[in-house]
Amino acid sequence: MAGDGQEGDFTTLQSLIWPELGICTEHDLYLKTEGPVAVSVSARDLRLMTGGEADFSTWFNLFNLEKWRRECDLSSLQLCLKGTGAFELSIFLASRSQSWDQVVCDFVTLPEDGALQIDLSHLLQAPFGEGVLYFKLRAMEAGHLTDALWQTKDQPRRVPELALAVTTFKREAEVARTVERFAKFRASSWMKDHVQMIITDNGQSVELAPQEGVSLVPNENLGGAGGFTRGLLEARARGASHCLCSWMMTPLFTWKAWSGPGCCWPMPQTPRPPLPGR
Repeated sequence: MAGDGQEGDFTTLQSLIWPELGICTEHDLYLKTEGPVAVSVSARDLRLMTGGEADFSTWFNLFNLEKWRRECDLSSLQLCLKGTGAFELSIFLASRSQSWDQVVCDFVTLPEDGALQIDLSHLLQAPFGEGVLYFKLRAMEAGHLTDALWQTKDQPRRVPELALAVTTFKREAEVARTVERFAKFRASSWMKDHVQMIITDNGQSVELAPQEGVSLVPNENLGGAGGFTRGLLEARARGASHCLCSWMMTPLFTWKAWSGPGCCWPMPQTPRPPLPGR
């Protein structure tokens, strides 16, 4: 991916999320496979032999078409597949009000020297636009998949400044691993100048070597709510436009938070209906 999150004329909204060793390796939360399929978590590579199937109708890899359309007013949408081989590609739209609807079923060949772009902009218009999207692949020959990107030709409307607020109490080893993972990600990321981590230490027991982009804030033990409130206040004081509060940070979740609705694409300030009785 290019240094600013762009690939040519396209901006990536969501990339394929893979299992992470030490974080979560429950494969069914990321992808479901059938037949001769092998997954390399370290290489982030999916190998399929003839007849092998991969299904991305999963917790981590659904694409929320409805939210992106409603909150960000997208006018274009593409699915970009990277890898090699010939596949049967099926794309489904599942809405809350009815069963899934197959919106694409076709043979595709992934080029060895590039990527395959499938234009799905029509799904942003009526009668579509509501629900979540997911795709399935069935291998017609030996092939592999290295990434799947939901992209748009629309340009981001701003550059967010993201703070990741972590609250801890007497969990020094876990904090050290989280900071190490974040520092490694930040050092090589195009987001480097726009993301920071704030550790609120309710136990006042954490000792960290200085890390660029990481702030340690000793805090009175006011519980999780008090710790995250302190993190929000510190984020605002450090110039953040957005703050994500969590105990667990992963590079892909950080990227998704930075690039998601309300960050790069501000949500429109539409009036909310009044609450009953008001």
